[in-house]
Amino acid sequence: MNHRFLHTHTKRPTAVLLTVFLLSVLVLSACGGSSDEASSGSSVDDLTLDVQQLASDLRSELVFQDDLEAVEPAVFSMLYGLDETAADEAALFAGTGATAEEIAVIHAASADQMDAVVDAVQQRIQSQRDGFENYVPEELTKLEQPVVVQAGQYAILVISDDNDAAKNAIDAHLTGE
Repeated sequence: MNHRFLHTHTKRPTAVLLTVFLLSVLVLSACGGSSDEASSGSSVDDLTLDVQQLASDLRSELVFQDDLEAVEPAVFSMLYGLDETAADEAALFAGTGATAEEIAVIHAASADQMDAVVDAVQQRIQSQRDGFENYVPEELTKLEQPVVVQAGQYAILVISDDNDAAKNAIDAHLTGE
């Protein structure tokens, strides 16, 4: 076998793999900056939202299959496992139970409590997945990638059929457009 041929051609796959690896790292690092963290002209730390009004507006602006109704604070606390030490204000609109559709807007009691609030939202999503898996499996598509937005001390969750509309509506409220 020609050693020159072998030596030249074993370098190419290594160079190709290295190039692909470097391109992958560049693409991933570029994508890393795109989170659902809200950004507007002012700092998200200064963000002040009317939690009840935002949840109500999202309910009226978005299309849902189910009739979403306001949920009492005690029920919210039970479903999300949060009390006033973690979340000092929250609004929850949920359906009849026939769908997984839901809107939650939660204000963390302090910046230190934001992780607890986000964890509670993620646990609620998982609880919904577990509940609908055998009950109404068609609802799992809504629960695959629900809209979860963090902005300042707020966490916003929308479970619906139209994530793009939900993101756009939330963005419009956060930016004041």
